[in-house]
Order: sequence, then structure tokens, then C-alpha cells
Amino acid sequence: MQCLKIACIESPDILYIHFSGRSDVRWHDPSGLFAKYKKSIEDQKLTELNRVVLKGIYWDMEHFFTHGARVEKQPTLTEQMKLIKHITDTKTVQNALPDILLVSKAMQYFEKYVYLIII
Repeated sequence: MQCLKIACIESPDILYIHFSGRSDVRWHDPSGLFAKYKKSIEDQKLTELNRVVLKGIYWDMEHFFTHGARVEKQPTLTEQMKLIKHITDTKTVQNALPDILLVSKAMQYFEKYVYLIII
């Protein structure tokens, strides 16, 4: 666990504050699929995929979190691949295909290094 703690306000009327370590948060989820599969990720205890997204809470503090606190800007390649595996484990390939393509679109940063082939 990192020493740095980040407050995450979970409710718009600030009913409670939750403190998370740097390894438990990310700035942004470009695909939106980590939120979509949050329940099944929690059910299968895939804690490394279940991170709090800060952008929706602290929308104007990107530089502070990504440079000052060194929070990961978006899911890593490893997390994206684990999410694809999770999606294909929970859905048929035909039903999973739109979400898999959405993940691959979000991974454009890695497109030089990753070739996603669906047979």
C-alpha cells in the first residue's frame, strides 16, 4: 500500500469520505467498461481491476493527481487485457465483441504493441 492517501467523495452531498491508496485509484477510464463490469469484477474478487476513477469527482485537478500524486492516468495494458479476459469469461463471444472492440479502441495508445485478433 502506498503512503499517499487520496480522499474520494462517494456522494454528491458528501455523506462520507473514503480514503484510497494511489494503487486503488486511476484518473480516467476511457472505455467506461470497468464501471460497467464493476459488479461482476467485485463478485469475482478481481480487486486489481476495481479502482476508483477520480476524473468524475475531481474533474479540474488532473495535473495534480497525474503529476503531483502520480496516479495512473488510465488503465494499464495488463488491466485492459485482464478486463477483456473477464468480459469473455462472463459473456459469449458474440455478446462480448462490442465491449472487446471498445476496450481495443481505448487501447489506441498501445496499438503499436498489441494486435488483437478475434477468431
